[in-house]
Amino acid sequence: MREGGTLHERTWDTALARVADALKKAGSNTALIAGGETTNEEAFLAQKLMREALGSGDLDSRIAPLDADQARILARPELTASVPDIEWADAVLV
Repeated sequence: MREGGTLHERTWDTALARVADALKKAGSNTALIAGGETTNEEAFLAQKLMREALGSGDLDSRIAPLDADQARILARPELTASVPDIEWADAVLV
């Protein structure tokens, strides 16, 4: 996890707890876009999380996979966000 601009190794429990806290803070302001490789079971669980736990109906899905050029552009280091960036963001797209 990135802390203070530096990457640190952390346990999965710590990382997932941070994600859970961020989702709780975002609540109904959370949106979900499921990719074309999402299974029916994963999509069902994701929509259940969104609707029942977070109170958000903002769900969408895309059949087409991300084109390789788009993936390379989106993976550029200068486009990555730090944890504080995400914590204080008005919107986050994953």
